[in-house]
Amino acid sequence: MRADRWRAALALGVLALVLRARPASAHLMPHQQGTLNVVDGGVFVVLALPLTGLGAIDDDGDGRISTAELGAHRAAVSDAIVRGVRITDASQVGRLEFLQLSAEEDERAPGSAAGGTHAVVLMKVAFPAPPTALRLELDVWGDSAADRQ
Repeated sequence: MRADRWRAALALGVLALVLRARPASAHLMPHQQGTLNVVDGGVFVVLALPLTGLGAIDDDGDGRISTAELGAHRAAVSDAIVRGVRITDASQVGRLEFLQLSAEEDERAPGSAAGGTHAVVLMKVAFPAPPTALRLELDVWGDSAADRQ
């Protein structure tokens, strides 16, 4: 059991480092896409969710989410994600163990404070045993047609 926790902590650490390393003019995760990785009873999730699907958090109205805006609305964004991202195994709902949010960098001007059009979500959802009928339900969609893909 200790080895499993160590692997899970290591995986989270590596993913956190990946999210912190912001390559110039590259997205951390392609928009409206994500990945799920199952390790024992844990499901590790990375998603790129559109700003307009996360609530009224664009304080300056520029259509982008900056690190400052994300920080100011972290509780509301976290709540929207908890309500809008559901991972189940058959009829059992997973238990959220970890949630980290990151504002994308502005691809037009890397290093600027404007931010990107999407937030990157890193989360771990736990099940008592490895899931066998994993299902992802997502209800976090943006306003534009492109954000609804």
